[in-house]
Amino acid sequence: NEVKQVVDDNWMSFSINENYRNARQITEYINSEFNIEMMPIGIDCSVKQFDISNISTEIKLDEEDRIAFIVKDIDLYEKISVQMYFKTIEKINVIYNDECEVKRGFLNVIPISLAKGLEFEQVYVLPNQMTENETYVAYTRALNRLCIITIN
Repeated sequence: NEVKQVVDDNWMSFSINENYRNARQITEYINSEFNIEMMPIGIDCSVKQFDISNISTEIKLDEEDRIAFIVKDIDLYEKISVQMYFKTIEKINVIYNDECEVKRGFLNVIPISLAKGLEFEQVYVLPNQMTENETYVAYTRALNRLCIITIN
C-alpha cells in the first residue's frame, strides 16, 4: 500500500507521439487504421493494398533493400505458397527462427513473432489471423514501402 501511494504521488505520465521510423504516408495509414494520433516525419513513401493473386507482379526486389513478407506464421505462408502465388519470385528467404538471417535483395518471409524490433525498406503484410497488436507491429516495420495483401 505504501509503494502504491509513492507511485501515485510521484508518477508522471508522458506520451510520445512522434513517429521517427515510418514515412509520412505509413504513419497516416496507421493512424487511420488504429485510431491513433502519431505525428509523421517528413519523408514520403508508398502505401498500397492489393490481392495476393497479384503478388508476383507487385513485389519489387532491390539488391540493396531489406524486404519482408510478414505473416502470422510460417504455416500460413506454406499454405498460400502451395497455390503458386510466388512462382515468379526467385529469391525467397524463409525465416523459421531467430537464428536465420535477413538477406538484402531477397523476399524475407518472416512470422510476426520474429519481426518485432526489425525494420525493412519494403514490407508486404498478410494480416490474416493477426491480432490488432501484431498487425500494428507488422505495419510499423516498413521504412519506405508498405503493402497490405488481401486474400479473396
